[in-house]
Amino acid sequence: MEEGHRFREITHALWLRQVDESHYALVRFVFSIVALISLCMLWPYRHAFYSDQGMIDQGAALAETQYFYLSIFGVVRSAPAVTAYFVFSAGAMVCLALGWMPRLAALCVFIWVSSCALRAPVAVPGWDLVLRSFAFLILVSPLGKAWKLGGSWLPKTISVPVYGITLMQLQVLVVYWQTVIGRLQDTWWMNGEFFAFFMLSHHSRWPGLWVVEMMPLMRLLTWGTLVFEMVFPILLFVPRTRWWGIVLGIIFHLAIVVASNNITMFSLTMIMTYFVFLREVDISAILAWLRRKGERGRAPLGS
Repeated sequence: MEEGHRFREITHALWLRQVDESHYALVRFVFSIVALISLCMLWPYRHAFYSDQGMIDQGAALAETQYFYLSIFGVVRSAPAVTAYFVFSAGAMVCLALGWMPRLAALCVFIWVSSCALRAPVAVPGWDLVLRSFAFLILVSPLGKAWKLGGSWLPKTISVPVYGITLMQLQVLVVYWQTVIGRLQDTWWMNGEFFAFFMLSHHSRWPGLWVVEMMPLMRLLTWGTLVFEMVFPILLFVPRTRWWGIVLGIIFHLAIVVASNNITMFSLTMIMTYFVFLREVDISAILAWLRRKGERGRAPLGS
């Protein structure tokens, strides 16, 4: 009986516990901004990647599809149509950020991210897989009325189930651990030479033969990254180490930005996922800070 009661308590805490819906609003807002930045980065290449006049044949995309080819770009094929669809998707991201018809907007964003990945699989960089996962989880999560266009930007507390936040947190764990498991089968990661090859490649901000003279450091960075990505998600789940995990994760991805010249979007996307590990007290502090800023902005001059 005691074990069954404990199981019900854990289940309730993970999936049904009531939380302030402003947490979902914050995640929704940050996700929308990152998705919009991703769209802006793809904008110059939209015709090359997604139109029939581009470099990737529609048949090649179909051949790479394992199950169903459910991509808007199977219908939207001309260059002008692709441009129009990008503009429409950008509008959906803005609507999702502002909370205007958020469920429909979330569906449109999910379709856009999925369509891009299916239409141009060779151009899938990695961060869009994370965006697709979060787009789906936001779509099936409580969206509520917090931070909604046309309503109160800082409304009274409304409670909703926590299951969506839990699913997003587990998704972050899966991303990191699945990455580590994949690297355990990679020769360059296991022999400690991955960072050396990375720093000699076009991805490096400072490629050069100096890397060869620092092989011990390269091996330490390679193996250290595997250990960090294995342990780091656990820090996020433990209340006492949660902020350590968030800070270390941000430092880790900022270091990637510094060392590379074309992986900034990936780091920005992963930092976005850390917002799901904030607690109600953190959200309350953020909202209180916004209220103080808003009150100062409305204060009459000279007061």
